[in-house]
Amino acid sequence: MLAILDDAEAAAGESVPLRLQCVRERARVHREARAWREADEAYARAESLTERDSVRRCALLTEWGEMLLTEAADAARAEGVLREALTGAPASGPLLARIQLLLGDVLVDKFDREGFLPDLYEGCHLLEQAARKAADPGPRARAWLRLGLARRHFPPGDPQHGRAEEAFNRALSEARSADGPEDGPGPASGAEAGSGSGSGSWEGGTGAAGPDPYVTARARFGRGAFHETRGRPGAALADYRAARAEWRRLRGLGLGVPEDEVRATDARIAALGG
Repeated sequence: MLAILDDAEAAAGESVPLRLQCVRERARVHREARAWREADEAYARAESLTERDSVRRCALLTEWGEMLLTEAADAARAEGVLREALTGAPASGPLLARIQLLLGDVLVDKFDREGFLPDLYEGCHLLEQAARKAADPGPRARAWLRLGLARRHFPPGDPQHGRAEEAFNRALSEARSADGPEDGPGPASGAEAGSGSGSGSWEGGTGAAGPDPYVTARARFGRGAFHETRGRPGAALADYRAARAEWRRLRGLGLGVPEDEVRATDARIAALGG
């Protein structure tokens, strides 16, 4: 494939749009092969071929930043690339929401590492903007889930911590909308009285536009954990049981599930006597 791209780029001559297309595709090939350094270099070359304030440049920077964050594990560089993307983003639309979701994740993770509270506030602000502005329920559900997880980092007495429950509720509602009426809410929908979303181990595809099959289980777990911090063991247990039912449902559909999260769910149920 790289040889074909070499030939295509040579044939592109002085045509900047064609050269950009070739170099961007080269970055994607390297990314698919998990050759992060080569992909990074190709994205940098592609960026140099874009117009400064164009939507095309913004989309390229978003793709590049997503790779640095979710695959190359270079959060520091991802933050810089995504901030640059945000400065040139359209005023509304799915691209803006995607950037806000990614950059919000970067900043919450940065708070986890460095404990700088303004990063957490900014991260939560961006995640809430993404949740409210995304065009489709799938991305909205993911953004609300991330926001719920992020708000749980605040001390229990902070109003932001209390708002985590709202974010988990919204994540569950959007996840049901994303699944569509023909699928129904699934077996995890019965414990709506208590909800919580969970651990920071979520590693879903941040750029995907469709439904994330794990949002419901993760939001249930996270809401359960929230209820535990609020001294509501009954509501927490109901959510943990609903999360376990959802993991089992996904297994029954032939989907792989994150075993560490399944074990964490089982452990909390056992700890609460369930």
